[in-house]
Amino acid sequence: MELFDKKHSIGKAIATLRKEKGWTQVELAEKLQVSDKAVSKWEKDDAFPSVEFFPALAELFDVSIDYLMTGKKPEPEVVTMSKAELCAKNNKPALVKEIDCTHRDENGKTLIDYIVKYECLDVFVELCTINKNNISKFKIADAVKFCILSNRLDLLTKVAFQLNSNVRYEFDTAKDILGLLPEGALEHFGNKQGIDRYACILPDAFFKMLLTDKRIMKDTLDFILGTQANRKCVWYHAFPYLIHQCYENDNKEMLSRLLTITKDNNDYAYSNLTNNQNYAFNYFFIGFYNSKDGHGLVRILEKTTKLALDRGDFELVANFNAINSAIIKYQSSFKCYVASSDEIRIAKLKLDKSVSATDVAIQSTIHNGIVCIDELIAINDFNIFKNTLTKYPIHIVEVLMNKLQNNKLREIYQFAVDENDSSLATMIIKEDIEGAKKHIATYWRADKYNINSKHLFILKNNCRINFYSTTRSYNEYKTIDSILAFIEECKQRIINDLSLKLDKEKTTGELTREYFLNLLAKGDMEMLIIKLCVRLEAILRCDYHYEGDFVKMIDQYCSTFNTCDDEDNNYDPHTPRLLHKLRMMRNGIVHSEKCNEKLSVNELQECIDHICKMG
Repeated sequence: MELFDKKHSIGKAIATLRKEKGWTQVELAEKLQVSDKAVSKWEKDDAFPSVEFFPALAELFDVSIDYLMTGKKPEPEVVTMSKAELCAKNNKPALVKEIDCTHRDENGKTLIDYIVKYECLDVFVELCTINKNNISKFKIADAVKFCILSNRLDLLTKVAFQLNSNVRYEFDTAKDILGLLPEGALEHFGNKQGIDRYACILPDAFFKMLLTDKRIMKDTLDFILGTQANRKCVWYHAFPYLIHQCYENDNKEMLSRLLTITKDNNDYAYSNLTNNQNYAFNYFFIGFYNSKDGHGLVRILEKTTKLALDRGDFELVANFNAINSAIIKYQSSFKCYVASSDEIRIAKLKLDKSVSATDVAIQSTIHNGIVCIDELIAINDFNIFKNTLTKYPIHIVEVLMNKLQNNKLREIYQFAVDENDSSLATMIIKEDIEGAKKHIATYWRADKYNINSKHLFILKNNCRINFYSTTRSYNEYKTIDSILAFIEECKQRIINDLSLKLDKEKTTGELTREYFLNLLAKGDMEMLIIKLCVRLEAILRCDYHYEGDFVKMIDQYCSTFNTCDDEDNNYDPHTPRLLHKLRMMRNGIVHSEKCNEKLSVNELQECIDHICKMG
């Protein structure tokens, strides 16, 4: 086409483009904010759009202004592609011999870069077949991936040799390369041992690929997973991640197969490895290394068990727990997650549509029969807190006594067995109830069983609970009755403290330092004095647990300051006088009492600083 085509009609071009968009003349006119008559004239070539309309028309029709005015279409963009990229993009192994795989093209890429980008397996195989040294030019994870996808496990031998070149022995089978750990494995233990040997970290996507990519043949997958006859081939380093991907992607048939292999593998380990034959490597996750067959254990990941809990697969959870519990029993130092009975209980409640979200939240704060006070507070509902704390135990002593009073001796016996408490177990067998009560009392000082130690520790050391008309420390509560009475007092005190705290927050929420300074700057002294006293009274009542009227509480607080007879350097007569002056000025304002006291601006500033530091 020449620069200008005399036969080109701007009107016909607009009409054609409008119809391609499916618009009427009225709709186009509305978009351009002109009349439909104007559009009609344009399309009939009775008139032309003014110059300012061409950019808008070009944008609406997604064409160039040049095309609207001349009908000239843009020349097709010529895309240049290097031979390396062409070879990989079109998967043409015949071109491999013509290309230096280390040469970088104008884009700075090599043939290997393009093989990874386009995932061209035929080119990969051809490159490695021509010269097996070429496989060492790939990242190990990529080389392993392409060997498996192309079903050429024989090429893995070279990868294994490359990976193992810095240790004293060589891998003797291609399977050994699959000891590569998944992403994050080393960090799991905070241990960098073996980082050189396991230099390549495989991501979770790799294991998902093994289970979902249809290009992998059954024979290849069988080879990777190993067989019962060749137990050395069990991929115990990465099996946990493979199991997780299998379960996450709902491959039930493969999951069953993997769990069968896992059980057979671990049973073999327990029966063939003795303490003087094995050595635990943290970077193997949990495992044993035996110079004879390099065998190891397979565990179940925590995230796999938790996913099963969320899905309600409780039979599978039990299976996972059994696998990990057996490992822990064999070697207690191994880090294996086992879902607790509480976690299973909560998971079942979450799936029960008849249980409200509030009830689930409450039950989630209860662990082994004991309600966790901090978790209960986090629900942020005082009525729920009060009712739950009143209803449920906060100490193991309460739990055991409730069982004893309800004649649940079998449950107490099971507890005693689990805790290796032979004395309590014997008493329960003999039905020695009084002896059991005295023994349960010994658990009062066992912090191991107390998930509310922070709260009880504070209360115990306050020594505010009176028995036999004397103030006693918590160590003196030796009888079960005195301990249970103290616990009830503790509960009530915690409820009262939270109530006071909530009242304080409600009262003083907006009474911040910035608020006081703003009143001071505006010269609103009366409001400043009143509000300072409101905050001070709330702090004394809630944080210091003082009782009585405002005068009495300030006197109690000021009595904690040293007197002039003290040799201590903490002597401070100024602050008590300042607070009392503040109180008297408040009374003069609120109660119209005669007050000759005056606080200067500097003194009010001191009051603000001190009261805001108090709480």
